[in-house]
Amino acid sequence: MELIPNVKPAFLTEHPLYEKIAENGWFLHYKDGSPALFPFWGGMASYLDFTNPGAYAFWKECVRAHLAEKGYKNIWNDNNEYDVWDRDVLACGFGREVPARLMRPAFSYLMARASREACEQAGAFEEGEVPFMVSRCAIAGAQRAATTWTGDNLTDFQDLRYNHYQAMTMALSGFSFFGQDIGGFAGPVPSEELFMRWLQYGVFIPRFVLHSWKPGQPSTMPWLYPQLSPAVRRIFDLREKLVPYLAEQYRHCSEIFEPLVRPVFLTQPGYDPEADCFFCGSDIFACPVFDEGADSVTVLLPKSPGGWKLRGEGSAIKGGTTVKVPCAPEDLPVWFVRI
Repeated sequence: MELIPNVKPAFLTEHPLYEKIAENGWFLHYKDGSPALFPFWGGMASYLDFTNPGAYAFWKECVRAHLAEKGYKNIWNDNNEYDVWDRDVLACGFGREVPARLMRPAFSYLMARASREACEQAGAFEEGEVPFMVSRCAIAGAQRAATTWTGDNLTDFQDLRYNHYQAMTMALSGFSFFGQDIGGFAGPVPSEELFMRWLQYGVFIPRFVLHSWKPGQPSTMPWLYPQLSPAVRRIFDLREKLVPYLAEQYRHCSEIFEPLVRPVFLTQPGYDPEADCFFCGSDIFACPVFDEGADSVTVLLPKSPGGWKLRGEGSAIKGGTTVKVPCAPEDLPVWFVRI
């Protein structure tokens, strides 16, 4: 098991390095040079200014010495959305001082890039090994430095479909590796139906992660509903079987800059742009269930010379055909394999 440490760009005022950073002017600051303060996880804190070369180098050295050289190959850059709106808060701006609120997305990207560079310079990765950095906040271009996810979603069927729309949009914006917190991060414990439907969908999404924060309630874990364990195991087994296919598709996507998961209309203009189905790589057509109470999937198969096989088995089904497939929450998801 590989551990991925979670690091944050804000330093609480009682942090042992706070005074050193402040003296060097490495925080976002006010016009008089004093550090700007923000509420942050139980105290007041200041954000590191990654547009300041000194701060950037400081962060890299910390990650290299305290994490990368101790065997932590990948970094989870968390809480780096820089919730800065005050017009009086300034950033170094690479030598040209600028209101920090005007360049908030840059800080998250620079943090992720600095963390990755620190691990690479420490020799953390073997030849041919692909880094797996994570960044909570990301902009177009950040995929060069880290993976990301769609944020603190809600336990709700509506959010499940909304996360799918986010996924398709991110895929069309240059991101290939992303996902959601399966089952919802916040809100009530997911119902058995929602829990299974999200797993059925998530198995085809690059980041396949169950993650939640529900104070006073059970966390969303694979064993949330013991009676569903056999069905959950089947989905996890399916994910393991898909790993070689996904790895090959990732390599292909990184070479030609084509999204891993993509809406059908990207390759077949005229296909319903709001359809729930999508391609996972070049040869899998996934058909999730996003509607509460549904017990089947009705879908128009994309055109394909050799046709399709339901879950890779049985007889061929001609492309362009509309099919209806029963699918209970405890079933394996509906997907077709290109022949």
